[in-house]
Amino acid sequence: MTFTSLASSSKGNSYVVSDGETTLLLDCGLTIKELQKRLGYNQAGITACLVSHEHNDHAKAVSQLLKRGVPVYMSEGTAVSHKEDMSLAKIVKAGVSFEIGKFWIYPFNVFHNTAEPLGWLIHDKRTDETLLFAIDTANMNVIAKNLDYIAIECNFQSELLEESYTPTLLTERIKKSHFELEKLITYLKKLDLSSVKKIWLMHLSSHHTNEMQILKRFSEEFPCINVEICPE
Repeated sequence: MTFTSLASSSKGNSYVVSDGETTLLLDCGLTIKELQKRLGYNQAGITACLVSHEHNDHAKAVSQLLKRGVPVYMSEGTAVSHKEDMSLAKIVKAGVSFEIGKFWIYPFNVFHNTAEPLGWLIHDKRTDETLLFAIDTANMNVIAKNLDYIAIECNFQSELLEESYTPTLLTERIKKSHFELEKLITYLKKLDLSSVKKIWLMHLSSHHTNEMQILKRFSEEFPCINVEICPE
């Protein structure tokens, strides 16, 4: 199983998981032209797209992908909330697994300011590897076992958010809808990380995070795990 970040910021988010035969696009928060460019103009290689929620920086290219025949999976809440026609989308529910190629996929609820946002457990039946993917969430209550990879949001650091000139209402919205560094570390400590090979940190705020400080904290708390920050 491979994981690749195409874009990871408030400007747009999109990631690729592949086993060499089946290739999944996780979120598509770029224009279709930019998405094609970052895919190396190989859109035909995308088997399906999984969309976490309807916000533009995660779902911008949904309608274009559907028009091009790419199966797109999302919750009913995401489909209803999307501004464009989602009648061709494949509706999935938290707690109800499904399969795409050799990938077994388990959607789960996350905590964001949208209707039915989802995270994904993706298991590669060929290699017996499992990825936990969660973005745009203020917390997590999924205690997954036998994880090999984790791709998860680390959106802000409390002290940097408080020290910024961010308006009060926006500050409160960020706190209620995005994962903070120390809260993320607390969550990860609840998991069995003994088999985790790598953690990718996604969707860092350019104003409310310091990459060096974050990597230092992770090296202190999880010294045996390879941690990488996904670039914008």
